[in-house]
Amino acid sequence: MDDPALYAAGALYDALTRRGVAIAGIPVARHRLATDDYLTSTGTVVAARTSPPLTDILQMMDKVSQNLYAELMLREVGRFTRRTGTREAGAEEMAALVSEIGAPPSESRIDDGSGLSRNAIVTPRTITRLLAHLYGTRYREAWISLLPVGGEDGTLAHRLCCVSDGRGIRAKTGSLSRALALSGYADSKTRGRLAFSILVNDFSAPPAEIRAWIDKIATSLLE
Repeated sequence: MDDPALYAAGALYDALTRRGVAIAGIPVARHRLATDDYLTSTGTVVAARTSPPLTDILQMMDKVSQNLYAELMLREVGRFTRRTGTREAGAEEMAALVSEIGAPPSESRIDDGSGLSRNAIVTPRTITRLLAHLYGTRYREAWISLLPVGGEDGTLAHRLCCVSDGRGIRAKTGSLSRALALSGYADSKTRGRLAFSILVNDFSAPPAEIRAWIDKIATSLLE
């Protein structure tokens, strides 16, 4: 799609005209750089839509692995904290968070918001350190509610479903060709809630077999 903004304008134009709304002119799109100052639109507002709460957006992002949301969230963090909504600004803020939790800079390289970049690198130790940090904040319950529940919803709806206490796993999946991950929390019967991160790279076995082993390791933590 060469011009997503123009496509959206055309779709709105079509939807309105099909419903009998008369529009003068044709759909157009105006573009600005992320570094340009925002200019308030002129004209009369005929309709407005308020964004859902941030928690709803983050829950959708995590539950179903909505990569576009993840990319936009990275840029929004950069816009909010560094006054520029760019990937670079968001990545700088992520690097600051990694430093704040005490993880060595050498154990991660944040290249985008979704983790789809092949240049993105992070160790399981850094991920579990981040999970432990978030669990210790006042946002604990809100944070955990964002994650898929084993055998119940999101990307784990059809995984861990054959384990009686699979709901004790709340974790985020990750998937690329020859790279699979599962990171989150397991409610251990003897040690309480555990943070864990399982990353498997450069494998030659079928992905389904690797996922089965990842799930086996995760469910063993429940014991």
